Amino acid sequence: MKGTWKPVAYFSGLILSLAVIYTSFYLGALKPGGFLGAIAATGGVMIGLSLFMTPVSHWILSARRFVKYRKALGIIGYAYAMVYTCAELAVFPERYFDDFPSRLLSPENLLGIIALTGLTLMTLLSNGKAIRLLGFRRWKQVMRIGYPAFTLLAVRAMMLEGETWLGWITAPDGLPPPRLILSIFAMTVIATRLKVIGSYDPERAARPPVDQPA
Repeated sequence: MKGTWKPVAYFSGLILSLAVIYTSFYLGALKPGGFLGAIAATGGVMIGLSLFMTPVSHWILSARRFVKYRKALGIIGYAYAMVYTCAELAVFPERYFDDFPSRLLSPENLLGIIALTGLTLMTLLSNGKAIRLLGFRRWKQVMRIGYPAFTLLAVRAMMLEGETWLGWITAPDGLPPPRLILSIFAMTVIATRLKVIGSYDPERAARPPVDQPA
């Protein structure tokens, strides 16, 4: 909807600033990898909030006034994710292209590729034309791919940093790892969504979203 993009863009800048500050304190200095991590975290928060809008508005009626920001949150979050992906490939190509294609197709990278593919599909279909072409019910089913995609990103983070997380949990020292915080947020989003599925209302599901044309 008109009028949602600018405030969401400003909000994303705030999230990025906070992520950069947190990462700097966590690492002891602002490093290239840390800055890229802050960009990725911003994208994750934005996408997560976009996915969070529907289940939260299901339970908290007053939250429905924020649903209009869902599309902008998701698309701007996806833009951050793509910036992170392209920058990561440019700055650290050895992580993906050494021993090509085996390293690129490692389990954790495959999870990232699958998740990003799902988010790309969601972004491409986030418009009224796609709703009219697919029909609202089918369009909504396709758009739900964001939840498993978000789950895959949390699983990928666990595969990459699980030992670090376990070490911090068993003997906390300093700030918690940034990806651990983001993964807890992701699991909260998924758990809330599953709770909504448990109380499924066919009539509610058939209604077009407030930020998309019927």
